[in-house]
Amino acid sequence: MTITVIGGAGYVGSVLCPMLSEQYDVRVIDTFWFWKNREDYLKLFKDASKVHLIECDIRDSENLHNHLIGSDTVINLACISNDISSDLDPKFTHDVSYNGVMNVIQSCERLYIKRLIQVSSGSVYGVKEKPVREDTYPEPITQYAVIKMEIDHYLQYLMKRGGYDITILRPATLYGRSPRQRLDLMLNIFADKVANNEPIVVHGGTQSRPSLHVKDISNAIMDMLFDERSFNQVYNISKEAMTVLEYAKIFEKMYGTEVIVEDVNDARSWRTDSEKMYRDLGIIHRTQLETGIKELVDDFKEHGVDRDYSVNMKVVKRLLCR
Repeated sequence: MTITVIGGAGYVGSVLCPMLSEQYDVRVIDTFWFWKNREDYLKLFKDASKVHLIECDIRDSENLHNHLIGSDTVINLACISNDISSDLDPKFTHDVSYNGVMNVIQSCERLYIKRLIQVSSGSVYGVKEKPVREDTYPEPITQYAVIKMEIDHYLQYLMKRGGYDITILRPATLYGRSPRQRLDLMLNIFADKVANNEPIVVHGGTQSRPSLHVKDISNAIMDMLFDERSFNQVYNISKEAMTVLEYAKIFEKMYGTEVIVEDVNDARSWRTDSEKMYRDLGIIHRTQLETGIKELVDDFKEHGVDRDYSVNMKVVKRLLCR
């Protein structure tokens, strides 16, 4: 059984792929833009013989197609992640996040790879006051979210056409420790501030945000990998849901950190209803928020963070200047 993970060296993939390799042969296709070298990534695996690293840009459709030959299952994590990175160069973002991902999907079609898990985003729903379910009409307000919605729509067309075992995941804002750490995710930013004895600055604060630990989304993918009940389904995937200020107040309570609220208009606000995943598959997200926060802060204090590679916008800027 060969599982190919596109974008497997990213924030989620660096947690997920070592887990997968304990049970399956894993093929990681990635550009490794966010690593100094591939050897450091390979150290994450207990048994390096169970993983095959392939440096490939998904915009290169022919090269990608050749590397997907022999795959039994494909998990796609690849895209230009987050709004601010996507907005740096809309054409580049569309080329990677839409054209590149469509290359993945179309190669799966041509190679008759039935099982595909696509990691989308809860941001496709846009600004919503009430908790959103999977059948809520998406109204994305950023390019990042629009592209995710467009990919979702094409995959839903394939689901209706039949012959595929597709699962679309729409995760909450992720947080937590990862070998490919990110400092541009809300709770990770807050933890970094605490670790460096700096105040937490909240922009607005009344916006709602669902959250989910990176380990929990990885475990969920593991659990649903070959669960036929998840085939041709869309799932919201989240755990906590509160306002940005409420999250900051948890850090304040745990560490005595100063919280500064700035009057900044950030329209992005939504809460996801993830009951369907539990109802259909029985999947429970087990990481407690305070536990995940403590692990993050402790890790940042002990090991620090490579700031050249942990902020997506910085890496994308370097790529665009090549």
